[in-house]
Amino acid sequence: MNEQTLNTELLNFADNPEPDKISLAEPWKILVVDDDVEIHQITKMVLDRLLYKSRGVKIINAYSGEQSIRVLHENPDIAIVLLDVVMETENAGLVVAKKIREELNYKEIRIILRTGHPGYAPENKIIIDYDINDYKEKTELTSQKLVTSVISALRSYEDFIKIRDLNLNLENLVLERTKELEKTNAKLQSSFKKIHEDLEAGKRIQFRLLPVRDKVFGKYQFSRFLIPSLYLSGDFVDYFQIDDTSVGFYFADVCGHGASSAFITVLLKSLVDNYIRDNDTESRELLKNPAKFLKVISNQILSENLDKHLTLFYGVLDQNNNVLTFAHGGQFPHPIIHNGSESFFLDHKGGMPLGLYKEAEYYDHTINLDEEFVFVVFSDGILEILPQDSLIGRQNYLLSKINSTKFNNNDILEMFELKNRTELQDDIAFLIIKR
Repeated sequence: MNEQTLNTELLNFADNPEPDKISLAEPWKILVVDDDVEIHQITKMVLDRLLYKSRGVKIINAYSGEQSIRVLHENPDIAIVLLDVVMETENAGLVVAKKIREELNYKEIRIILRTGHPGYAPENKIIIDYDINDYKEKTELTSQKLVTSVISALRSYEDFIKIRDLNLNLENLVLERTKELEKTNAKLQSSFKKIHEDLEAGKRIQFRLLPVRDKVFGKYQFSRFLIPSLYLSGDFVDYFQIDDTSVGFYFADVCGHGASSAFITVLLKSLVDNYIRDNDTESRELLKNPAKFLKVISNQILSENLDKHLTLFYGVLDQNNNVLTFAHGGQFPHPIIHNGSESFFLDHKGGMPLGLYKEAEYYDHTINLDEEFVFVVFSDGILEILPQDSLIGRQNYLLSKINSTKFNNNDILEMFELKNRTELQDDIAFLIIKR
């Protein structure tokens, strides 16, 4: 018997247990690669009746390294390769082991290297240099040891397959989830685009409702400016002729900002315009009575049950007598008047914001204006961008700034660096009246 042939005395067939039952399940595939026919016969005798996890064993034979690669191509589900080292060349088995891992990329197959020439393939070097799972010398491989090695390899193979399938399932789940997210994202992007378009349209509509930026009524020059924190604004300004001698104006700041607040400004504009269009005695008298006007508007907003409120300053200018009559519902900061030498807040008793309580009361105030004056009112968004820490500090800073300006839109925009601001915590609006 040559060196590559196992001595049958070393294969103790009695050590191979009888199977409990014959399995009909798909058998485990084991590829025996050896150029010695007797090795194939003995291996088949030892493993032919082996059962593991109720599955038998199917032995596939290859007699050279080259033939084993062809067999592996045709049988990617082979679980174990019992691989001889020395066949057509001294390292044919090592070449096969390398191809299994690197070319075929079969990571799950368990490779048990068997050699009858340990000198050609020292165990330590082989274990380090090659991705094999076990190394056996044929002279030490009894039937029981062979069975033990095969069962251990099958157990390892089974675990590897479970992990591989689990990873594959996870990858598939991730892929499916990614596709779902991509579809959802596409829908969201489409929705966002539509919302963006709707908001842009709403912004254009809201800005068209504003009065012209610069308007002259007799000796009075009105100008306004509005910067929304979002697309739509909760701030609103308007001015209009009531009759031959009276000009009305209001400055509104709806709580919050965005679409819901902008809707209230549209409602306010509609309510006021209805009285302007009526042009009857009762409507004109209402428009010339600020306190009564605020009360009526507040109750109309309450009747809509919109759960929104707003601050509102409403004033009427008597052009013949240069007198301002006004009332305000919670407007803050208070309007500022500059008489040419000094600036001061128009701080008079006010009422509650509009749209909060039906019992809210509002009060008329009258002030004689100088021949030349400037009236400025800001929404409270201006306070958010001022550098001072305290509210009083911000008010004083605002007052000092008004003292130093020439009172036109560009001056105020530059003074508070509003031209290039893209992110605001709140809407900012201001109204300037000059005589």
